[in-house]
Amino acid sequence: GVLWVTDPRQGARRVDTGAPGTRDRPVSGRFPVVRGESVLPDRDGHVWIGTPDQGLWMLEPASGDGQAGGLRQILSAEDAGEGVRTTFEDRAGSIWIGTRAGLFRLFRPPVVMVTRADGLAHNEVRALQSTPAGYVWVATRNRLHRFTPSGPTRPADSYAMGDHAILSLAQDSTGTLLVGTSEGVYRVAGGRMLAMPSPQPLGAVQGMVVDREGTIWLCHDGGASASRWRENVLARLPGVEGTAGKQCTGVPHVDAQGRV
Repeated sequence: GVLWVTDPRQGARRVDTGAPGTRDRPVSGRFPVVRGESVLPDRDGHVWIGTPDQGLWMLEPASGDGQAGGLRQILSAEDAGEGVRTTFEDRAGSIWIGTRAGLFRLFRPPVVMVTRADGLAHNEVRALQSTPAGYVWVATRNRLHRFTPSGPTRPADSYAMGDHAILSLAQDSTGTLLVGTSEGVYRVAGGRMLAMPSPQPLGAVQGMVVDREGTIWLCHDGGASASRWRENVLARLPGVEGTAGKQCTGVPHVDAQGRV
């Protein structure tokens, strides 16, 4: 029942969605102000907060109270190239961090860094997504890289997106990788990048998530919407209220109760 929210202006906040009367608790007080760009609660109860200009921080909640835990810096702003774009936990419990300076993987405690010198097309990592087999997809500005479950040393595969900037990644109910770009949604199938046309223009797709029923929730220039991939068309679901006409710049999330 706890939702962690972060943004570059207000920082990280802990929201008790399961308590009577939603309570919104900022992560502040005796801690330095942490202005967030990404947030990840891991399986051990730590909360990883990526920031645009203060590196990566880890919060250790005590007794479930976000105010009582210790907050410490894991990567400095210099290490992160001035910004952490995305954070992700794989099935082995390792933490992957996409920054403007390259890709990091924390093995607790060993840290591995991967940059252009190791095969990345660009040091700026924008999105991360795992597969059922344990592979991890890493998106740089306009290229996808796939890393093996053994960890990042060099990418196993790479896919180019041409002039389209990659903004987000998700995985559908069949295990197919979905790629949100500056020009709509693509999917990886048969070793190829295939467009997923939509009757309504999407523009830049900043975030995506697939819920338990297989509905694809999109956050894009035209608003927030729910769609299904049917007959080679990304069709919006009737009867699902979106936010048409209001640009959506966040990242959708499905909680433990299946709510988006």
